Amino acid sequence: MKEPKIYFYDNGKVKNDPGIRLENMLACALLKDLQRGEDLRGEKNQLCYVRDKEKREVDFAVVRDGKLERLIEVKSVDTSFSKNLHYFEERLKPKEAVQVVRDLKLRSSTPRLQMLGAVDFLLSLES
Repeated sequence: MKEPKIYFYDNGKVKNDPGIRLENMLACALLKDLQRGEDLRGEKNQLCYVRDKEKREVDFAVVRDGKLERLIEVKSVDTSFSKNLHYFEERLKPKEAVQVVRDLKLRSSTPRLQMLGAVDFLLSLES
């Protein structure tokens, strides 16, 4: 049986790990954004994660109306793109693949991948 991911609406209940807290906070923000799309535009949205048999994983997969829109990998500190994000982006071909970094010093991008700071990513969601 595959282990599910569990997130809390109350970020204070997350153990004292900045990376896990950031992932939990982004899960709540993404879920809110997807529920808004369902309420306002009648979209059928899902928030999932991707993991394969070799245990490669990307933290979030945003599916809107049955189509993979976005892959999101969350990191506390990083200067290079996640190998897993790159791997799944090549195979699944989402509209967008983003690595969100809590303490990002410098934005980075390739033709298919973006690296954004957590604040910039959160501001990019609909409000």
